[in-house]
Amino acid sequence: MTPLFIVAASFSSAGDNSFQSIFPHCDVTNAVTFSQAKTMCAQEVAGVAMDRVSARVGMVLSKTGFSKEFHDAVKVSQENWLTFTKSACEADTLVWENGSLTELRRATCLRNLAEQRSSNLQTMLEEMDF
Repeated sequence: MTPLFIVAASFSSAGDNSFQSIFPHCDVTNAVTFSQAKTMCAQEVAGVAMDRVSARVGMVLSKTGFSKEFHDAVKVSQENWLTFTKSACEADTLVWENGSLTELRRATCLRNLAEQRSSNLQTMLEEMDF
């Protein structure tokens, strides 16, 4: 699982407010606060994880030698997973209703569920090759 880079920041008295050195793998150039930078980075990491899921679904669907029913089931499964993920992460963030951690929590939830789904799809791909 990818860490969310929870670190303490200290900046020089010269007014250096760049969070890029703390989050080198994320684009946080427009962040004003450390909390905002963490959230932006978490959202970026979640987006990458969701893209990985989409790519793996595409890889599964591109496999030949499987029935139309199988491909249809994969498509329905993905649609259901997306619905579940949206609902699960929405419920998860209600704990933080309108708080400063709401979007960070949503991004973390999306990332976690996407990494699980991606792992499951990778296992499916490996099993399809036997």
